[in-house]
Amino acid sequence: MLYWEVLYGLLVGSASEFITGTPMPDLGLVVGLSIFCSMTLATAVGASVPIILKKLDFDPAISTGPFVTTAIDIIGVALYFYIASTFLIN
Repeated sequence: MLYWEVLYGLLVGSASEFITGTPMPDLGLVVGLSIFCSMTLATAVGASVPIILKKLDFDPAISTGPFVTTAIDIIGVALYFYIASTFLIN
């Protein structure tokens, strides 16, 4: 599924250059890499949280949604900012 992230990064990089008129070659890389990392992390968290909650005697069907959504939102934004600051700040 890596090709979807690469395609998305290329599209965003091309669109940003078209809209702003300024070439930003690293923007597509930042978006593609952050989407890839976020989706990989979402898969790992989405698979592990129900297992952990079941071992703690919580109902995984009810409790998984809030934990996974919150974790993915917070960690995904943090990853995006980290990757963007690494690549875009000179």
